[in-house]
Amino acid sequence: MQINRFHKRENSGRLKAAEVQDTLTGDVFEINAKVFINATGPFSDHVRLMANAKLNERMRVSKGSHIVIDRKFMQGDTAILVPKTDDGRVVFMIPWQNEILIGTTDLEDTLSEKPEIDANEIDYLVDYANRYL
Repeated sequence: MQINRFHKRENSGRLKAAEVQDTLTGDVFEINAKVFINATGPFSDHVRLMANAKLNERMRVSKGSHIVIDRKFMQGDTAILVPKTDDGRVVFMIPWQNEILIGTTDLEDTLSEKPEIDANEIDYLVDYANRYL
């Protein structure tokens, strides 16, 4: 489902309806409501600006990448937190099932529905894993 646009009340300018489209069928219909809740995560600025183009953007999109490695590289069940890396970020290494979750790169990024980790992020996390494991 996606929102195509909002409709406002003429006298108050408040939202009264959302025109939405079923992304599977292409059907378009209108949803009337007294209140709309914007629970769109990183896409919230896009929806806010659809409702009121005069607003300033608020969101700074970031991407937190993680890698998962075999548990054999870490002894014990205690997580490791590196509170300050060379560039001021935080890295963690958490035992999880039979593996270790390592993250996060947390870099400013562009908005994407399918973010992908790049080689530099992998190298960054592997470097810190090598230092501490």
